[in-house]
Amino acid sequence: MGHGWALSLLVDWSCEGLLQQLHDLRPDVATYASLLALAQSNRGKVQSAIGNAEQGVDLAPANLPAVYLLAHLLLLVGRTAEAAARLHPLEDHLRTDAKAAFLMVRLRLMQRNVAGAMQWADVVRNIDPEGAFLIGLGQAFTLARLAEPATTFFETAAAARFTPEANIGLSIVATQRGDRMRARGLLLSALQFEGAKFTEGQTTGGLFHQILGRLNGLAEERLACTAWIATLPAGSGALAGRSVLVCAQGEVGARLHLETIVNATQGNGPPADLSHVSWRVAPKEQQPDRPVPPGVHSVVA
Repeated sequence: MGHGWALSLLVDWSCEGLLQQLHDLRPDVATYASLLALAQSNRGKVQSAIGNAEQGVDLAPANLPAVYLLAHLLLLVGRTAEAAARLHPLEDHLRTDAKAAFLMVRLRLMQRNVAGAMQWADVVRNIDPEGAFLIGLGQAFTLARLAEPATTFFETAAAARFTPEANIGLSIVATQRGDRMRARGLLLSALQFEGAKFTEGQTTGGLFHQILGRLNGLAEERLACTAWIATLPAGSGALAGRSVLVCAQGEVGARLHLETIVNATQGNGPPADLSHVSWRVAPKEQQPDRPVPPGVHSVVA
């Protein structure tokens, strides 16, 4: 038991097998069933997770986190009526827990009840003074193709200093509206990490790669490129001392792509001095085997 519990606390969901053994040994323990459901959901086994989450709730119906987990899983697969049946009796409790209230936002959006979703969004905001849930609200309304409220949530999140994630969200809204140029500008602005806040589970590295992926996804052309590795000198910049993979048709183009990204990370500061960047052609296994969007693709070291 101790090993599986410790791994779950470390968010290492390879503990699924251990939790399954515990659940098999003690199918009457609600905690084991719910923990197994959580592990399975994080490993993409949603249907199995729902079954075990239902067992956990049946064994301990007063365990609110277990009920919320089950409702979350039901919403993931579109079983809104069942999720509503679990959540509606708990509305008083939902109004005191931002994560739980956010489930009601998702439920109302899936029911196409925009007014109800906005009401629950107000509940979330009232019990989330730091604004961390603004990003999630923006994402939920973006997924529902409700650009105006999504934009408001992301702009408010940016004002609360969740700037990188807010700009990523705004870029998605711009893409939905067909404004690729604005989307690109917002993604470049999202690279300004200094002084920014991040929502739970997000890291600078993870967001950096997400932004690069979205920038490259906006590219209108795929070209036969050579991959280069550029190593930046030590210093104070976001990429100082790091090596990045840049794809371009020639070294001059690769230098321009790198300059764009590095300067974006510096915001309104002076242009970066890239004269001391070292360049080399990437090894064969890192060369693209088909046309790719030119640009900076990843941090490799």
